[in-house]
Amino acid sequence: MHFALLFSPLVNLTYLTSIQPQGETLENLQGLGQLLVGLRIANGISQRELARRLDIAESQVSRDERNEYHGISVERGSRVLQALGARMVSQIVTTQSKA
Repeated sequence: MHFALLFSPLVNLTYLTSIQPQGETLENLQGLGQLLVGLRIANGISQRELARRLDIAESQVSRDERNEYHGISVERGSRVLQALGARMVSQIVTTQSKA
């Protein structure tokens, strides 16, 4: 599933609410910001509600989402996932074999 579609002005609300980002694969955390926005929308959580759960201003959530959470800390990402009722499981795979 490509979450870049979330930001297209042609995507309708029915599509947005049917997104189920369960089991998405991220490589080197690319697309994490779009995934977080998709999780919020798929779970029917408003920016206001997410801000309340995180104990931050709604404008901060709006800014974070507009920037696709670029540059957030691991701790902040973990808090957002927890607030959305999700968790991330990581697996590190080496790309080069030992000589």
